[in-house]
Amino acid sequence: MITMFIMIMILTIMIVMIILLIMMIIVIIMIISLIMIIMIIIVNISLVMIIMIIILIMIIMTITIFMIIMIIVVIIINVIIIIIIIIIIIIIIIIIIIIIIIIIIIFIIITTTPIIITIIIITTTATTTIIIIIIIYSNININN
Repeated sequence: MITMFIMIMILTIMIVMIILLIMMIIVIIMIISLIMIIMIIIVNISLVMIIMIIILIMIIMTITIFMIIMIIVVIIINVIIIIIIIIIIIIIIIIIIIIIIIIIIIFIIITTTPIIITIIIITTTATTTIIIIIIIYSNININN
């Protein structure tokens, strides 16, 4: 389970690194587009270039939004995985506690049964002896 957790962590770190790399590329593209806009303003080239840059900015914006969504999804997945691991651990602990309780109950039953049996034997022998004494006494009374 620990190895799985480490694997997940490594995977998330890799995903985050990839996302950061893509973000860097996006930043570079944005800088380039900014430089292009400044160049266009300075040189005042045709309207087509401006439209191109606007389209480029739109693409960059969509990519960044997508990347943010991806990061959020990765974080949510991590949290869910951690919660699942915690739930599994809790279930295991509960099972162990139940097993311990069952063992204790069995132990109590094993230890107390001989005592109960001896008590039953004592009471039965006592009652039988009392009954025998009563019968003998009544016979003596009848004979007399």
